[in-house]
Order: sequence, then C-alpha cells, then structure tokens
Amino acid sequence: MTPIEIEIYKSYAQNIARPLSCETPVEISVAKIAKRYDAIFFDAFGTLYAYQNKVYPGALSMFRFFREQKKQIRLITNAATKAKEELLQEVNSMGFDFSLEEIFSSGEVFKDLNHEWNYKSAVFIGNESGKSYLRAAGITDFSDRENAVVITSLPGEDSLRETILKILSRPNAHLIVLNPDAYAPRIGSERVPVTGTYAYKLHLETGCRISYGGKPFPKLFQNALASLPAGSRTLMIGDTLGTDILGAQAAGIDSCLIPGRNMETAVLTRDEELLGLRPNYYLNP
Repeated sequence: MTPIEIEIYKSYAQNIARPLSCETPVEISVAKIAKRYDAIFFDAFGTLYAYQNKVYPGALSMFRFFREQKKQIRLITNAATKAKEELLQEVNSMGFDFSLEEIFSSGEVFKDLNHEWNYKSAVFIGNESGKSYLRAAGITDFSDRENAVVITSLPGEDSLRETILKILSRPNAHLIVLNPDAYAPRIGSERVPVTGTYAYKLHLETGCRISYGGKPFPKLFQNALASLPAGSRTLMIGDTLGTDILGAQAAGIDSCLIPGRNMETAVLTRDEELLGLRPNYYLNP
C-alpha cells in the first residue's frame, strides 16, 4: 500500500474503534467455505470483476458453485455512483445472477445517515443515476445552500475541484463520502487512487467535517446481516484489507481475502502488520 493509503485506512480503523485481530490466516478452498458458512458476502469491484467489467478468472465458477450449494449470497459494494437497478443490470450482464434484494450499496446508507443531519440540499459529485440515493434521503436541492458535499466517485472535470474547495472551506462545511475506497485495482496495470483518497485530501486541505458511508463502516454490513435468516454463519470475501476485511471484523463476521488484486502479494504481510489486521482466510479462486 502507498503511505497515504495506509494513513486513510488507519483513520478508518480509529473511527470505528475495532479490536485488533492479527492471527495468522489460513488458506481455504471454495468447497470448504461452502461447508462452513451459510451466507457469503461478496465485494464487487476487485473481487468479482475489475475495470471495464473484466471478470476475474474463477469468479463466475465460484459464484455459481455457491448458488448450487443454496447459500445466501449478498453483494456488498461501495459503488454508490450507480443506482442499484443500473448496478444490477451491469453485474448480471457479466454472467452473474444477483437479484435486486441481494445488492447492498453504500449509497443506501446515506438515507440512514441523513436521518440525523436532515439535509435538504447537497452538492453531488458522481454519476447522475447516483442522485437516486440522495433523493431517497430527502435531498430536493443539489446546490451548496447547506454547505454539504456528497461524493460517490471522482469528479469528471478538474475545474470542479476549486468549486468544491471553496464550499468545504466554509464554516460548518460537511463532506460525506459514500465510496471510501482509497485505491482500486486494474487487471494488467498498476492500482489507482480513487474516491477515498480524493476525499481524504480535500478533508486535509480544508479541515472540513468528514463522514463516511459504506465499507468498512458498520451500517452497510448491519443492513446486509439483517436480511439473512437468524443465526446464519457469514463470510465476507473481498480484495482489500482496509474496507472488506476491516469492515467484516467490525461487523463481527469472518473474512476472506483474495490476495494479489488490491493487496499486492509480495508486501501483503507488511501491509497487514502496518494496519494491524489480517483476514481469517486467504482464497485463490
């Protein structure tokens, strides 16, 4: 991980005040997972597919095996820049067969968060369809009237940055990050900084209040867990220590990391030590 990535994920860990967990992970197979767990939580980007909807080798066969084994399956995603209906269409076009009820997006968390804040206006940074999450939370005005900025993806125009900085430099400005991912993997190329890094830099530069929805923060996991039959043995499968694994630990469920995607295998042990957490399992699907 890069230094700023480590700094960001450490700040997340401090925010959710989770207990440290550094036991040595063990290798596990898809078949053994099916024997031990009733419900499987999948991360989306970086675990099942990557940039330009390239499906990872083994991802479809793994997913279909759990379907055949009648497991409860949920997609736990920070992809709040797309409405759930659009996301459903996209993932199923790759060969998966999720239902709308099986998808839990960080965008939905904003409705829960806004019960406390009661914002009626907010500047939105993200794809147009992502505004559906804000409208569902009571946002009727996409202006800077209340000095609130909601971000789900990187802005498409560099010129927007100066406008955002001006808003966030005001007294009582509030930056709400619905995609806390700091870096994203690419197949065949280097990882790239994404929304979590961009938002964190805005926060450092302006000193604004910052709040998060999505992994690793608890609400998204709590919503998904509430959809399961009582007593379900649940496992989170993901590619990122600071979101998928940290979030699973905070939610009190087991976790499984697929190394070599967002967590480089050569420095994985070092990164785990820097963050002070490890998954229960490693998986090579």
